[in-house]
Order: sequence, then structure tokens, then C-alpha cells
Amino acid sequence: MYKHEELKALTMGMNKADRVGCHEYFVNRYGADSVGPIEDYLPNPAGYWTVERIHAEALKYDTRKAFKKGSPSAYQAALRLKIVEQVCSHMKPVLQSHTAESITAEALKYETRLAFQKGSPSTYKAAYRLKILDEVCSHMPNPVYQSHTAESIAVEALKYDTRKEFQKGSNGAYNAALRLKIMDEVCAHMKPVLQYHTAESIAEEALKYDTRKEFQKGSPSAYHAAYSRGIMEQVCAHMTLGNRSHTAESIAAEALKYETRGAFQKGSYGVYQAARRLKIMEEVCAHMTLGNKSHTAESITAEALKYETRLAFQKGSRGAYGAALRLKIMEQVCSHMKPVRQSHTADSIAVEALKYETRSAFEKGSNGAYHAAYSRGIMDEVCAHMPKRAKRRSAKK
Repeated sequence: MYKHEELKALTMGMNKADRVGCHEYFVNRYGADSVGPIEDYLPNPAGYWTVERIHAEALKYDTRKAFKKGSPSAYQAALRLKIVEQVCSHMKPVLQSHTAESITAEALKYETRLAFQKGSPSTYKAAYRLKILDEVCSHMPNPVYQSHTAESIAVEALKYDTRKEFQKGSNGAYNAALRLKIMDEVCAHMKPVLQYHTAESIAEEALKYDTRKEFQKGSPSAYHAAYSRGIMEQVCAHMTLGNRSHTAESIAAEALKYETRGAFQKGSYGVYQAARRLKIMEEVCAHMTLGNKSHTAESITAEALKYETRLAFQKGSRGAYGAALRLKIMEQVCSHMKPVRQSHTADSIAVEALKYETRSAFEKGSNGAYHAAYSRGIMDEVCAHMPKRAKRRSAKK
């Protein structure tokens, strides 16, 4: 039974059908003796957890935390039936050691509430629960919930050399500076760190979008730069409220400015997303060139030689990488690359594949496991339960 617990853990959280599929796969691979009966892998039927069964299960554990972790379904049933106190009466109380005196003694070790909370979280929670937090923290300077002024923010900012250090070291003062729109003023002494955004570049970037939401999603750094500089209203003045201003005609007109979908998405992110939302992408991009039909084994090999790892190849040349997968020459064109640590095993790939009904869904939902199956040459094996794709090319001819 050496595989039993390990394989059972892989099926946690699955529905009944997936668990049955996993059990069948495990039995075929390791044998029934190593895997165990199917009953061990199936979820308990409705109504299984009675008061008696919950009580018997709870007796296996010394604390509520161990009970919750070891038998989550029994624990949830106890909560639902409101018998937690009853079935856990034999357990050791977790928070019995905290008294006002012990909390005060522990709090004296810290100079701030934040340090107290991080260093002794259970004691901090006990102080909060007993409503003595203010009392035990009375010796601490600078309470967390202080009101920041322009002067106090400026004094705090002087402790740091960069905005990143300011944000990390004094998050409250940093956010107050953003809120009061005095960030540039209080950070004037700091070293500029990779400041590519100017008022002009932010305004130019903002012009690509029709709504603030699209601006925030498409260019988060420019969006936050506009916020910190206090020029959000100015650079977003042309934007409309909401995202309903795009029509099929305006989207088509915008798409005609670009030769590829990649350029369309990069240049007019808002319009691109509207085309997807209205499901007219194929129509408005009909004039564009497709970037994945020119790949040959020779061109893919030449492209792959530019990279040292498969991950770099995938990120840098998605089209060539996808063509290598499609032509089944990945191992050949990547033979010069450094091996990357593989965390996927044949078992974990098979379990992951059982979640999907088609290879396309498998690739989209679990890209890492999908490519691991390709590289290990076990794709057909782990996808054996999936329906085979119809061959459409012959039908077209």
C-alpha cells in the first residue's frame, strides 16, 4: 500500500467522476494492491456524517485545528449541526494561557502595534478579543491610526532615499502622500528610480484608451504615475464613462490601422477588447496577416537557437514555439537548451489531464502540465479518455 496515501491526496477536491477516473488510471499503472479500493477515493455520500460518526472522528484529534485539517468534511458537518463544542469537549483549549497579565508582559517586548501583531499574533488577537489592546499598547509611540499631515509625511519621507523604500517602510505615510497629492513634493530629495513616465508620456499613453478601467488594465504603471502626480483628471479628460461607446463600425475603422492582431492589441487596447466582447474579432481583423503560417522546421530551429531555455523560447517567440509543438519537433530544436527543473510527474500530469474533456481545454487550463506531457511523450496516454478530433482538412479538400 506504499502508494495509497500519496495517490489519494492527488484526488482531493475532485468530483466523483474524476476520482473514479484517477483510481482506474492508478490501478492500471501500479496495481490494485498498491492503490487500494475505490471506496477509499470516493467522497462520503449525503447524510454520512451523523452525530455519532462526527463524535467518533473528532476523538482522533487533540485540537480543533488538527480536527479541521485532518477531517475537513467531518468538521464542517459539526459546524453545520452546531455540535462543535460537544464533539470537541475533550480537546485542549487553544487560547487558555492568555491572561491580562501575560498579554501585558508580551506587549512590553514591542515598540509598535505592528511589531506586536507580527511577533505575537495570538497574543495580539487575545488582547483585541479581551478589549485591552489600547491598555497594553499604551507605552508604544506613534499609534498606527494617526492622522497624517503634510508636515509629518514630509518628515517621514526624509528617512528614505527612494520611493520604493518609502512605500515599504512607511506604507501609511506613503498612501497619505498619494491621497493628499504631495508625493512629488515630499519625495523631491529622493533618487529617481527608472522614471520613464513624464506628464507628456502619460498623456500620450492615456489617449490609447476610452475608459479609466481600460487605462488601468492596459497600462498600470502609467495609470499609477498619473495618480501619484495628480494629473489623472487632465489625462483622462477625453474618456467616456463606462465602456459602451464602441460600435462595430468604429472598431472596424480602428482595426484597419493595423496589420496584425498583436499591433492592434498593443496600439488600441480598449478597441481590441471591445471587438472581443462583441465577438467581431474575426470580421474586423480579416485584412490582417496571420503570423503562424510561415514557420518551417528550419526557421523554427534558427529561432530556437536564440534562446537558452524553453521558457525563454516560449516567451520570446510564441509563434515559433507553438509551431514546434504542432510539428512535434520540440525536442529536436531545443536540444541545445539548458534543462529546466521539471516539477511534473507522469502521475500528476495524468491526474491533471482527467479534469478536461478535450486537448484544447487541457492546454488552455493547465498549460504547464500540457507541455510536460508533450515533452515526455505521454500525451496520447494521458489523453486517452478524450474524444478524438475530427479531421477537417480532408473534408475541405
